[in-house]
Amino acid sequence: MRRQSGRACEGPPRRSRSRGERGDATVEMVIVVPVLIFLIMCIIQFGLWMHASRIADAAARDGVAAARLDGAAGNTSGDAARRTLDRLADGLILGSHVSASRDADRVTVNVTGSVRAVIPGIELPVTGWADGSIERFRSDG
Repeated sequence: MRRQSGRACEGPPRRSRSRGERGDATVEMVIVVPVLIFLIMCIIQFGLWMHASRIADAAARDGVAAARLDGAAGNTSGDAARRTLDRLADGLILGSHVSASRDADRVTVNVTGSVRAVIPGIELPVTGWADGSIERFRSDG
């Protein structure tokens, strides 16, 4: 520290703000904070959409797995997919619809809906799809 006329100098002299610079920090915060909050909400919305997409895929896979078993009833795949949605989604997927089709050799399950919105006015669709062959026991005869 150096001394000037008997007083200790703490650092560079303070510059007083001119009349035009007053309130700049407040204006900057009013602009920056809402943008940051919106970006955080977008990240959360994207994360929810990814999670809902994985849940829809899991429900479709569970539906196919249930219907692939030999002797499974016709609507087994749809019921299994719906149970998985009810167990995992817990209100995350809105307007969910499960459709299953089965023929002699294959079963296909589609799960559709939309993810719950964090940002008002945004509706993101969610789709899960799975298919597989039906297992059959064949004798060697």
